[in-house]
Amino acid sequence: MNPGRNYRIGELAMVVSMQGFTDKEKEIINCICEKKFKDREIAKELFISKGTVRTHLLNIYSKLSVESKIDLVYELFSNNIIEIDFKKEFKRG
Repeated sequence: MNPGRNYRIGELAMVVSMQGFTDKEKEIINCICEKKFKDREIAKELFISKGTVRTHLLNIYSKLSVESKIDLVYELFSNNIIEIDFKKEFKRG
């Protein structure tokens, strides 16, 4: 991934910068931004074990000094690593 470019992930979030994360960590962050919050959902999506998901999550948490997926999303948003597209959130159908 080119860190200077925006990447569309999930329904609402866009990655602005992903420097310092491995490719698998980026994939896991992508899953979380796609509202896949359970380790088994992420594992199924990425064809890896729940234990492997947990290992990558712990590495991500360590890099951002957080302790949960909620803290992770908050930290990513606060540090401008992801942006929320509120136009999609409030689009009337």
